[in-house]
Amino acid sequence: MEGHTYQATGNTPVGVRRLYRESALPQVRAKRVAAYCRVSTELEQQQSSLATQMEAFNDMIARHADWQLAGIYTDEETGTSRRNRDGFNSLMADAEAGKIDIILVKSVQRFARNTVDALTATRRLKALGVSVFFERDNINTSQATSELYLTLMAAVAQEESHSLSENMKWGIRKRFAAGIPKWAATYGYRKTGEGDWVIEENEAVQVQRIFDMYKNGSGLPAIVKALEQDGVITQMGGTKWYPHTLATMLKNEKYIGDVRMQKDYTADHLSHRRVKNRDLLVPQYYIRDHHPPIIDRETFAVVQRIAVLCDPHRGSTQYPYYGFLRCPHCGQLMIRFQLPGHFSKEKDWTCGGAAGHEKRGDRTSCIPQSISEGYIHEAFWQALDDLEEGQLQTISRGEGQEAEGARFALEARGRDRSGLVGKRNEPSYHLLVKTVKDISFTEDYRTLLVTWNFGVVSRVDISYQRPWHRPTSVLTYSGGRFRIDGKPIGSGKQVATSLKARIIYIDAIRIVDPSEDDEVQIPNVYPPLSKKHNSNEEDPCELQG
Repeated sequence: MEGHTYQATGNTPVGVRRLYRESALPQVRAKRVAAYCRVSTELEQQQSSLATQMEAFNDMIARHADWQLAGIYTDEETGTSRRNRDGFNSLMADAEAGKIDIILVKSVQRFARNTVDALTATRRLKALGVSVFFERDNINTSQATSELYLTLMAAVAQEESHSLSENMKWGIRKRFAAGIPKWAATYGYRKTGEGDWVIEENEAVQVQRIFDMYKNGSGLPAIVKALEQDGVITQMGGTKWYPHTLATMLKNEKYIGDVRMQKDYTADHLSHRRVKNRDLLVPQYYIRDHHPPIIDRETFAVVQRIAVLCDPHRGSTQYPYYGFLRCPHCGQLMIRFQLPGHFSKEKDWTCGGAAGHEKRGDRTSCIPQSISEGYIHEAFWQALDDLEEGQLQTISRGEGQEAEGARFALEARGRDRSGLVGKRNEPSYHLLVKTVKDISFTEDYRTLLVTWNFGVVSRVDISYQRPWHRPTSVLTYSGGRFRIDGKPIGSGKQVATSLKARIIYIDAIRIVDPSEDDEVQIPNVYPPLSKKHNSNEEDPCELQG
């Protein structure tokens, strides 16, 4: 026993000496104890509960000499699943890293209201050697009977959660039915202590700016750039703007003083997954003139139509001429599409025919040809510039829509056009709405016809860069050469192949008409149902030059 220290143990019978080697005693490590606290932000009375839970767990851990605080993990949330529960997920990660021995939770309901989640988490922790003690339920997962009790308590908690969720939804929907909307923070508005929604003037100026820029042809990225360059503060207090934020603002009916309630609803109370209420599974309520507007109704309506015209999810975008451009042969509205091909950048317009069929060739007997919108842009601006200023001034002195259209045309002619057009030199939809009744062509597509809404008709000859660009050009083959309108052309075989492929493609374009319930009546235009062109092959639709 040389070189070791021995001591007599206490609590031994009198006259008996028990010897042990001090260095051989196991060192008892303190249990690393963590606590998990959660409250629902949907219940205001629970806000003080979080601090109460944390204080109680601190006291409990301090009363155990062999316990060491490993951390208190907290969540404030509205959901009932583990998704977006950062505190809970950090707790599980630290447990898997071997940093925790015991977890304290007030109740099964605080841990998880979903039975499956509760059992999955506790089983995982048990496999890691981590026990969970639910104080109010007196369940300790280190005990053999814990899983049975835990299953029962978790099922009860899940049903309580469902009942609470349904009661809250019932109360909210009753308020909706009574015309009492739920306040949600909205850029440009504030809620007073009396519950009134009032305009925040500085933000309202930016809201009007956003709507005006979009209405006059600016895209969302361009608006974002302008706001950030000017250091405009967002609703969250930063200076970083995002296109999707602007898109949401531009669709928000609150800016015209209205409120639509139950735009979406909770499809699953466990995951709190929300879905758009397009199918009206729950009733929607709409209040008109609920609060002061920032945007006038006319501007808002124009912006909604522009958003649909520019929506790439609906197939080929129809901005800006849909609703104005008419076929010179049948008078039906023309639709916009893009020919296939890696180098095909221009958008074309062709007769969209009458509703009732999806395939373009089944909707109209008009020739399956098209005109590049670049020619339309050029001719339209020429028509605007050619308007007689004196005549416009005379008309503008009157009243009504004609006078307003003439004033708008004068204004458009007299200021920098860059504020009215997009990157492709296109007129803004707003300009067309204010000044144009319809646009068409002569039957041979040699002349653009603009009927202005102030009673004037303009005629502008179109200068085509290539003879085959005119939709009604006639291709023939004689004397060993291909000819357009009787004139020989170079690369005739390639042009002939391209024109043939173009005709086949246009005839097969799919046009899906809007339903009667759609607020904006604009069709979806899709490519034909066919295999995609191999990008390594020469595209027969691609014309040289």
